[in-house]
Amino acid sequence: MATTLLASVLRIATVAGHGLITDPPNRAGGNYEVAGTVCGHHLDGTQTRDACAWLTPMVEIDGLPTLVDPLLLTTEASIANPTDALNPGKNPWRNPGSVPVLSPCGNNFWNTSLDGLDLPPNPKHTTWVAGTNVKVASALYVNHGGGWSYRLCPKTQAATEFCFQSSPLKFVGNDASARFTSGQEVTIPMRRTTDNVWSRNPIPAAKKGHDASGGLEFAMPNGMDGAHPMSWDFSIVEEVALPSHLVPGEYMLSWRWDCEKSSQVWFTCADITVKGAFVV
Repeated sequence: MATTLLASVLRIATVAGHGLITDPPNRAGGNYEVAGTVCGHHLDGTQTRDACAWLTPMVEIDGLPTLVDPLLLTTEASIANPTDALNPGKNPWRNPGSVPVLSPCGNNFWNTSLDGLDLPPNPKHTTWVAGTNVKVASALYVNHGGGWSYRLCPKTQAATEFCFQSSPLKFVGNDASARFTSGQEVTIPMRRTTDNVWSRNPIPAAKKGHDASGGLEFAMPNGMDGAHPMSWDFSIVEEVALPSHLVPGEYMLSWRWDCEKSSQVWFTCADITVKGAFVV
């Protein structure tokens, strides 16, 4: 399997998404001030030139799609015919979290020998408290639909995809905030899987290629008129719940974005200190 995946990575897809965490500060860089307007270089004092360029490409789901709720889909074709068995969607979002990946922090788009796990921590460190809700945010440099999940893995364990998938963080509430690089914020509704582990990308991608002038896959959320649907000038800010039983210590956070319009899974990882839950 590893050999097959490595061979796939070496065949970099010609149609590429790109995405990143903008909060908390992460190993590859990224922030609210830049969002997805550029694939930032050395943001926040990090050492990488490629803030948004960590992925596993050229991967497809096995079998038929399991995600068939049209309210969670992000292409016009899949929304109209979500259970199509003759031409089923095979890209990762159609069965979120199922496709095998090389690294839970991604491999570099331009140099596949670089693993996001090997990047040093962001100089801006983050501390969370178990049992509380915390804000997380992401932005896309090239929008390819699908959706994402945030996961934790304690540094006392090997940072494998299995470890991260064993501790997904559940989303809180039904809304998110689109926070623009200008500081303006717009409340937008979100759609999530029934377990609240995966969040649907609420911003429509271009129907063809990267040019939104040819039309979008679905309607933009109310209040988002004038926003850039492909290279975002905003971040999607959400809340996730930290379990109260989390053991205090050092963790890694992995953001995983499974695309629907490309055969790609994108990642960013951050370093988190978790303190014990408050005792009343």
